[in-house]
Amino acid sequence: MKIKAMKQFIFIVLSITLLLGCNEDEDLNIFEVSNPYELPTGDSEFEQYQRDVFNKYNSYLLASYEDKECMWNVDLIQGIRVVQQPDANVWNKMPEVIEKLFYSSYSSEFLKKYSPFKFLLADTVHTNSIKDWPVWSGRDYILLSKVNDELFDYSDEEELQLKAKLHGCFWGLYRHKYERFVMTKGWYEVGGDNYNKKIAMLRTSKEEEDKVNPDPKKFGFWATVSDGNNDFTPDENEDVAQYVENIVLLSDEELVEAIDGWPLMKQKVNIIKQFFVDEYNIDLSAI
Repeated sequence: MKIKAMKQFIFIVLSITLLLGCNEDEDLNIFEVSNPYELPTGDSEFEQYQRDVFNKYNSYLLASYEDKECMWNVDLIQGIRVVQQPDANVWNKMPEVIEKLFYSSYSSEFLKKYSPFKFLLADTVHTNSIKDWPVWSGRDYILLSKVNDELFDYSDEEELQLKAKLHGCFWGLYRHKYERFVMTKGWYEVGGDNYNKKIAMLRTSKEEEDKVNPDPKKFGFWATVSDGNNDFTPDENEDVAQYVENIVLLSDEELVEAIDGWPLMKQKVNIIKQFFVDEYNIDLSAI
């Protein structure tokens, strides 16, 4: 009986090990999971667009949802407050805007493979330290704020700024943060050990004496980030987001001018642009 019991125990352990191993293989779907959302059946322009997005890219476009869809991030509560847009008339104006801001920038093949599981829309998003934040992300979604009547009166420049932030968020704070890709090794070496440091801690003796902070471009970063009390250099995810955002935002001439005199930034612009071409056949400047 003891031998039989031991064999049963070994069988159970091996079965569990096999299942855990299979879960790491994207091509093996042992567990069938039903779709968590029902697609709308109405005839409004937005509902038709929701169905189109799902059928083309297997992604859910949601304008009405429970708070848990964006507040819970698997193991923590997001430090944000989301105000949803209740007006369906505003939703019905969104398909053309979303196409311009996001989907038209990538091929259908790319979107089928890499679209976020959920694309959430909101009127406004407030973080713990900043009111009216334009974009946000979680493990299984990106969220576009500013979905209200003001959005439809944006100037071309304002629309480009929002588009750049959205793509920066998608690549840096959704795809990179949740380990959906890794930049080429040289990228992180340029940033060195200066990621996520209080910028005041990187002062030279002269800067310390003058009580001024160094320019983050000196260390290869576009801008500092704040926790509401202190300014820091970006972490690796914010770094990717800032580079994508600025390359999308700036013309080629403006980009050259912005990084002139900052050798680490020139190096990182070349690295990230080439990486996107090699890995995804995407020209960041053309988004």
